[in-house]
Amino acid sequence: RILYSLGELGYIEKCAAGSCYRLTRKFHDLAGQGVAFRYLQAISKPLMQNLLIRYAETVNLGSLDGGQVAYVDVVQSPSALRIAALPGDRNPVHSTALGKAILAFLPESRTRAILGENPLLRKTPKTITQRTHLLEHLSAVRDQRVALDMEENVTGVTCVAAPIFDNTGRVIAAFSISGPASRMNAKLNAIKIDVRAAASTI
Repeated sequence: RILYSLGELGYIEKCAAGSCYRLTRKFHDLAGQGVAFRYLQAISKPLMQNLLIRYAETVNLGSLDGGQVAYVDVVQSPSALRIAALPGDRNPVHSTALGKAILAFLPESRTRAILGENPLLRKTPKTITQRTHLLEHLSAVRDQRVALDMEENVTGVTCVAAPIFDNTGRVIAAFSISGPASRMNAKLNAIKIDVRAAASTI
């Protein structure tokens, strides 16, 4: 019954001899998405740990999921005062550096669709809530290849992110360092350079 159902859904097919089954292209397309993110995690981890050692701030790997940023992997700061999401957590795209780093490099029609479906809620007094202002901001992100969240998602927290592209040049994820603004702002320029370089290496 299970094989019949999988066959009806197009995930398996009978072999020519009729005595066995084989996986179809549809199955491999579905499984490939999960494999790709596992591979992304594996090659990102050493770079995330290097940045953690260098700056002692939390390092995040995130991707777009249903108009929000989903945290794929997180390496937490050893500091008692730290900012750390958990893998699987989600945040709005418009108020996070991860989200803006991804949004800036999507096709414009996709970006506008996401912003149209997800209200630009005010998370802090510094959150960008006007679409025209956000689109201008995303243009600057494209120029610099780095996005900033200057206390826009959580008051007192600064985050720096850079986009990650696949072999076709399509943005698939982003990489960021986040921490208390009191510590982050003094090393902001160095972090921007290193996050951009790490994302490029990935």
